[in-house]
Amino acid sequence: MKVTMMLADHAAVAEGKLWIAGGGWSTLWCPSVPTWIAILLAVPWDRTNTPMNLDLQLVDEDGAAVSIMTAEGPAEMTFRVQLEVGRPAGVALGTDIEVPVALPVPSLDLPEGRYTWIGTIDGEAGEDRRLTFSVERSRN
Repeated sequence: MKVTMMLADHAAVAEGKLWIAGGGWSTLWCPSVPTWIAILLAVPWDRTNTPMNLDLQLVDEDGAAVSIMTAEGPAEMTFRVQLEVGRPAGVALGTDIEVPVALPVPSLDLPEGRYTWIGTIDGEAGEDRRLTFSVERSRN
């Protein structure tokens, strides 16, 4: 399954499309603001009509899971999206079905460094399921 991921200032799904504002950056200069992850999945024909899980986990440059503070205490920064993609009427046999996903990332206030969102689909990893960015506090 092909996955395209992008960081954005804002993203939304409407009318079966991704609506992206301020997308495509890789350096976060103000880490205390919320951001979005825009994702476009190309689901193969033979994987439609089957439940699947898209999981994302934020790790630091050493590969350690990034934790955030919640009302219940510290928790790893993760997302799980459960999907079941149907086959639209009239679509030719073998056609990939594109599915847009927009995930709001809360303000994390991360220290300077490099971070990566690592994604899997039903446990399957891939280079197209990694989204790396840097946090910097000041511009030179």
